[in-house]
Amino acid sequence: MVRGFSYGGTSYAITDLTTNYNRNLISEQGMGLGGEPAIFDGANIVTGSISAAYREDFAPIAKAILDLLSGASSTITPVALIGSDEFGGCNFPTSFINSFEMSLQTKALGTCNMNWVSAGLATSATAASSGTFTNPIPLFWACALTIGGSSTVKSTGFSLKVEVPIDQDYFVIGSKYLEEIIQSGNGTLSGSISFGPKEWTTLQASMGSCGNIGTIVLTLRGQTGSNCATTDIRTLTVTEAVVSDSTFSGQNRTKFTKTLNWKAPVQAAVNNDLFS
Repeated sequence: MVRGFSYGGTSYAITDLTTNYNRNLISEQGMGLGGEPAIFDGANIVTGSISAAYREDFAPIAKAILDLLSGASSTITPVALIGSDEFGGCNFPTSFINSFEMSLQTKALGTCNMNWVSAGLATSATAASSGTFTNPIPLFWACALTIGGSSTVKSTGFSLKVEVPIDQDYFVIGSKYLEEIIQSGNGTLSGSISFGPKEWTTLQASMGSCGNIGTIVLTLRGQTGSNCATTDIRTLTVTEAVVSDSTFSGQNRTKFTKTLNWKAPVQAAVNNDLFS
């Protein structure tokens, strides 16, 4: 048996997987005792996270979240999430990845981080196979970033996150498990941009005016072969981006860190096709 991970019947190549099964114990409080006189099982819920190098294999996961934000889909369809090693594993049959963040930083490859939630009881799992590590991965030196029409901005990092909140308090009398996975509020499309030591123009502009960035275009490229030839992976075009906050800080003679955080709307014809 190899170590593996699958979601909705599809195996993915990942870096790590974490699972937290929280029983939310219920304790009796006693006036006549210094400690707890009795402890009972409570509201059981499972959450977790996944990280991986970004490959196009993950695009359908991000698109499923975007479809909820844009209205292309109105309900969540839970699927089985399985994690296993060479000795065994667990199957969480009613799961949903509700948060997906793609990140690109200098001196690194492109990554993605996901959060998930599950309802119901974990079951024994048939071993999940490992996804293939063959599709190209974005590399910082091969990618290109344009902000507000300017391709000269010197950025040291970029992230894009789509997320839909899940009601983690949907418990009913007669069951100790989360009843169902349902959306509990408006989802969001957001991200951040960090800048190099000499880059002030974009940050200064973000602290005045109305804070509109306009269009952000990130072209993801990876390396093919051993001669540093590149291949296009995907172009992410975010429109109508607006600054949510921006910061800079410095200490002694170390370089200033500069970060701009942004948000953008998602509608039927606005930013709904980022991962289509």
